Amino acid sequence: MEEEQGQKKKFSKPFDAIGSLRQNARVIPIIAMIGSILAVIAGIKLPKPFYEVEALLLLEPYLPKILYSADKSAFLHSYEDWMRTQVKVITSYPVLEKSIELYHQQGYIWRKPNESPRTSMDRLGAKLKVKQQLQTQIVTITMSSSKKEGLAEIINTTIDVYINSKIQERQSEDSFKLGYLLSEKQKNEALLDSSYRKLEELSSKFNVAIAEEKSRSVFTQSLLDLKEAFNNLVIEEIKLESQAEAIYEELKFIDQEDFRLQAEAAVENNPIFKDNKLQLSRKEQEIRNQMIGLKKDNPDYQHYQAFIDDINRRVESMRIETIEKEIKNLKLTRRTNALFEIRTIENNIERILREKQKLQVVLDETQKQALEFNTAVLRTNTQTQEIERFQAVLNKINERIQEIRIESITPGRVFVISKALPPDGPAPSKGPLIIIAGIIGSIILGCLVAIMKGFFDNTVLRPSDINKVLGFPVTDYILDSTFDLIPSADVYTIYKNQPRSYLYEQYRRIALHFEKEHREFNSQVFVTMGPKDSSGVTSFIINVLAFLDAPRDKKIIVDLNQRNPISNVIPGVPRTKNFVENMKNTEDITRFVLKDLDLPFHVLSLGSEGLSADHSDIEAVINELKKHYTYLYVDSPPLLLSADSQKYALIGDVVIMMVMGGKTLWHELLRGLDILDHLKIQAISIVLNNTGLLKSGYLGKEIKTFYTRELVGEYSTQDIFPFDYTMYFGIKHEESEEEENPNKISGNDDDNENTVDTNG
Repeated sequence: MEEEQGQKKKFSKPFDAIGSLRQNARVIPIIAMIGSILAVIAGIKLPKPFYEVEALLLLEPYLPKILYSADKSAFLHSYEDWMRTQVKVITSYPVLEKSIELYHQQGYIWRKPNESPRTSMDRLGAKLKVKQQLQTQIVTITMSSSKKEGLAEIINTTIDVYINSKIQERQSEDSFKLGYLLSEKQKNEALLDSSYRKLEELSSKFNVAIAEEKSRSVFTQSLLDLKEAFNNLVIEEIKLESQAEAIYEELKFIDQEDFRLQAEAAVENNPIFKDNKLQLSRKEQEIRNQMIGLKKDNPDYQHYQAFIDDINRRVESMRIETIEKEIKNLKLTRRTNALFEIRTIENNIERILREKQKLQVVLDETQKQALEFNTAVLRTNTQTQEIERFQAVLNKINERIQEIRIESITPGRVFVISKALPPDGPAPSKGPLIIIAGIIGSIILGCLVAIMKGFFDNTVLRPSDINKVLGFPVTDYILDSTFDLIPSADVYTIYKNQPRSYLYEQYRRIALHFEKEHREFNSQVFVTMGPKDSSGVTSFIINVLAFLDAPRDKKIIVDLNQRNPISNVIPGVPRTKNFVENMKNTEDITRFVLKDLDLPFHVLSLGSEGLSADHSDIEAVINELKKHYTYLYVDSPPLLLSADSQKYALIGDVVIMMVMGGKTLWHELLRGLDILDHLKIQAISIVLNNTGLLKSGYLGKEIKTFYTRELVGEYSTQDIFPFDYTMYFGIKHEESEEEENPNKISGNDDDNENTVDTNG
């Protein structure tokens, strides 16, 4: 029953075609009956007998020559357009006017006295039924009339006029085409002669002979050879310049380059250095031989050792000096070679420049000669192509002229397959067909009207619709009391006067929902309201509160509706006066509660007194009553008609929204829920009241099962049923006289505004 307010869904009114058919099933037989009557009248009033004739034409559309080698299926749409056009041409005013004229010449009369030509043509066009056979080039012309004299003649006359009009149209069109093509032929012949004269002038001026292609190839080859030689010089020049730049870069880094390794290798291979080093080595060996047998502290040994060290120093010094000289020689040699190479490259570049200048002069002269010759050849070729184009156009013109002349002497493309023949007898009557079609059509129309009526109905009808729109199911629904055959006086006392009715079981089931709500969430205050008036709030509260499993002194109705519906429907319930002033002067709120009524609950009837109280005062009253009662049901004003209902909703643990089936509009329900959503109401219970049913619907089957079980079970007499339920559901039981129920609550109001809907 408690539903958390989730994300709002975009409203889309639920629509069930089958449900609409069931809901508005009474409309179908009415419309079907009216349509059947009209169909029978139309079938009977159809003129009898009537005669009908038919003629067939074969129309072959003209296919241009440009399409002869193409796929004709790609142009079928143009064929269809052409065929539809010819159907309209047959019933055009010129054809109909000429047909009526020839028809009169044959001795028949079509135009009525004092009838204008336009009216007679319209009447003939309406009588002629011209239709194309599906996916063919055959056209049927049919006409029906109550008289058979002249019926075939008018169709044949129309066909002859149409064929003659097509022949005249083609001849006129061919004549226009021939005139245009002949004029174009003269223009092209003149242009062709002029082009020949220009070609002769070019040939004589530039000496363009038959071998012009060969001459042009010679010039072209010469230019290519010169261009290739010039490009080779440019490439060679670029290579030499690149080599020179590389050598210049090398000269910059000669002093920084390390030649020591090369110098050391050269010194080691120098024969002079090797000879000197060998002599010193021999000298050192001789001295070492003399040192044999001498001790290190011997003066001679020390003298010899010093002499050896001097020899080694001299050898190393000579080696270093020789390496430095060799490095200088290497750098000088490298620089000299580089300068020589640069000079050689510069000489080659100067030679290439001289050759390029000479070659450029020859190349320019050759290009000039080739350009002059090519210009002459190009102009000659252009003129030749123009002559060929003019010749091709002239050939096409001559070919088309010949085709048109041949077509002008060929027969037309409209053929009569069968002319209209005088009818032998009347055609079969269409009366039965009209009657059958009318009956079937009226049934279909009735179904469509029933469906559309449900489609445009914006009221809430079924619990499943609320589930689809809001995303959560209703707490329960309450059947319309008229379907349960409950008198209007017993609507407020179902719990007492209708113990075996289906509504009795529904209210018990709803009470169980609220008992569960109280046990699980400790909910005590149930604020009950509807979007607008006459939502059945009061009857719902009285019956549900009576069925709640709690002592009488633990249940109370707090009537905060300014119309005091409790006082209107329950005799003996006075309207509380000066409640706000008296409430402030007493601490015992319960002394205003009506406890001695013959009801299974207590009543606090405030009505319009609640309007003058502040929100805090009403909240204080409810909080005080919560100390004494387990269930507090607040009868609130309509949510969309009274702002006080919003402050009453804030003090409740659960807000019960009563929706009147077939009367509450969807936008009223959604607007009310939107208001409660803005008030941050967490627990909302929706009850669908006044739910309708059909015999074939699931509610009807459920109620039929319920009463079948009651009638064949323990209670088999009608004494417990004040009204004959079986008369609606078709349940058979023993007949018994209807007894009046003495326990009825009656209440009369002074005006209609204080009257609660008798259907709950």
